[in-house]
Amino acid sequence: MVPYGHRRFYRVLAAITAWFAPTTATVVGHAEPTASFALISRYIDTPVARFQYSTTGGGSPVVLLPGGTVSLHTYRGMIPALAEHHTVYAVDLPGNGYTTVNDPNFSYDLAAMTGTLCQFMAAVGLEDGACVVAHSLNGPVAVHLAATRDPRTGEPVGPTRPLAIDTRLNTNLTAMRIPVVGEAVTTLMT
Repeated sequence: MVPYGHRRFYRVLAAITAWFAPTTATVVGHAEPTASFALISRYIDTPVARFQYSTTGGGSPVVLLPGGTVSLHTYRGMIPALAEHHTVYAVDLPGNGYTTVNDPNFSYDLAAMTGTLCQFMAAVGLEDGACVVAHSLNGPVAVHLAATRDPRTGEPVGPTRPLAIDTRLNTNLTAMRIPVVGEAVTTLMT
């Protein structure tokens, strides 16, 4: 029989292995961008934020929003394939990558994040709409953008045709939605 202390060690080792196994599988199976593809960061200013983004390709527009607290570079393996048929905009919202907030009173709630996405899309000329692909914490931003209606006209506020991926929030990300907690954690991580 394995002593109790050793059993705990093996359980912790199994938990760590289980935690990193999906990450390892993703890295091993991940196709690196081709040598001819370079993810070039650009910046555009709006009244609320200075956005870091990248754009490439040609065709119908697709806006990529990375998961919470990560950057647009997480899409670098996917962008070349999308760019064959679409104009791809990978953008960091406030709290992601190198996007900085100009407004000292900015709140990191869902309405504020959706508003900044609308400002970004208008600034880069996407007034006629785009398919918004969002991951993790930014999934609700895409869904909120599609669901928000102007109370006077009933028309959508934002120009979007959303595809939201993984909009369910785990316990940690649910805590990030609490105004003071979410802002503090986001500030510490960026």
